[in-house]
Amino acid sequence: MCHCLSLKCLASTHFWKSVENWDSDCGFRGPILHLKGTTETGLVAFQTRAPSLSSHPCGCLAGLIGCTMVINWLCCGCVFRVGYLAGRLVQELNERQPELLISSRDILCVQIAGLCHDLGHGPFSHMFDRMFIPKMHPKSKWKHEEASLAMFDHLVSVNALEPVMKDHGLVLPDDLVFIKEQIAGPQNTSVVFPQWPYKGRPEDKSFLYEIVANKVSGIDVDKWDYFARDGPDCQHSGLQPPNLEFGKKITEAFVKAEPHIQIQGSEGKMFTISTAINDMEAYTKLTDHLFEQILYSSSSELAEARDILQNITCRNLYKNVGQTQAKKRVEVSQEQLLKWASEVATCRPESDLQGVTLEPGDFVIINMDWGMKEKNPINNMHFYCKNTPTRTTRISRNQVSQMLPDRFSEQLIRVYFKKRDEKTVEAAKINFVKWCMDNNFSKPQDITPPTLPKHNPHTTRWISTDHQLTTLRQG
Repeated sequence: MCHCLSLKCLASTHFWKSVENWDSDCGFRGPILHLKGTTETGLVAFQTRAPSLSSHPCGCLAGLIGCTMVINWLCCGCVFRVGYLAGRLVQELNERQPELLISSRDILCVQIAGLCHDLGHGPFSHMFDRMFIPKMHPKSKWKHEEASLAMFDHLVSVNALEPVMKDHGLVLPDDLVFIKEQIAGPQNTSVVFPQWPYKGRPEDKSFLYEIVANKVSGIDVDKWDYFARDGPDCQHSGLQPPNLEFGKKITEAFVKAEPHIQIQGSEGKMFTISTAINDMEAYTKLTDHLFEQILYSSSSELAEARDILQNITCRNLYKNVGQTQAKKRVEVSQEQLLKWASEVATCRPESDLQGVTLEPGDFVIINMDWGMKEKNPINNMHFYCKNTPTRTTRISRNQVSQMLPDRFSEQLIRVYFKKRDEKTVEAAKINFVKWCMDNNFSKPQDITPPTLPKHNPHTTRWISTDHQLTTLRQG
């Protein structure tokens, strides 16, 4: 049995045409709010037995997501679509390859996993788990997938959904284990390869684990959903991906508000913004409304956090000082970012006599990469040939292109400055350039000769390179 058999239908024209026709099938229909920020009406159709759970007071498994209040309406269309796509893909496999023996239980479990895979997201999605939590708890290994499992268990328990699941053919606890394994991978991390690490389904159904959250190649219905949804919007309307600067500023506001926001959890216990992840009763109350709660508060204790959010709404944003790259990949921790900010603040050229004092807290440094480090994503892909439609093969590097890069990752280091007056911003740029030179980083983008320190070998090299490029373009 091929491990990547489920990916065969991703290239199916019939499958993707059916995805475009959201209202072609009977089932749950609800609003879709697109990520570009405008409210639009759309239809999402669910098949099999998921909609019949709507008779439950909780409002079906779609309601199971809605009642968490962790995922706000902006994201609801996304999770509904992922649930829909997961169901369609597994149904296509069942119809086209009946020898796989996909059961109705399998289909329903895959749909539920698609619906619930992002239950653990906190306010503002990845900003919460990638920026805020590391800022508050630098040594924490917490990820939103862990919260997705805890939230799923919590909702099944408090809404008494186990009898409802049994009524619809699920076998517990095996199918609950299977659903959670699709969301977060094997629960038994002590298993040593090549032993099969999953408990919910045997190895001959390994392809089912690659539909919702593919741990092998990273290509799954969640990825296809946001490629299809957000890609055209960004391309044709000029929109850019979510601004990292906003995430940093919101994170800063949440950090300031942390000691002053109290959220009631189970048994009446009180939690802060960052500790609410440890109690699902409290975490259900932690939504994007936290932004407005701080912004419109009159508490003097929240004044600093309120000012930061007010600056966001008034577009008083940080200044982008510049962007650079290290020659070799640098492992970046929260401590490393703070160390860099301190270095930039004190990295003043000796010849500069402007008398401007910069503080480490004036700088915000962001590290970005593409997620797979040095790995070539194609190495994890299996491909089908028309002549052998039931067998997969891997494609070697020279079969793809002679122009493939030697490196499959890019690490960008971007520096922002909190103050906005021209003299101080110019001083920050000079510090940043000197810092790049001292660390042998690449020449920052949009840096002109007046900003470059004099009598520095890097300055001579950078200006010489620019001159050569200009000559080549003119020639």
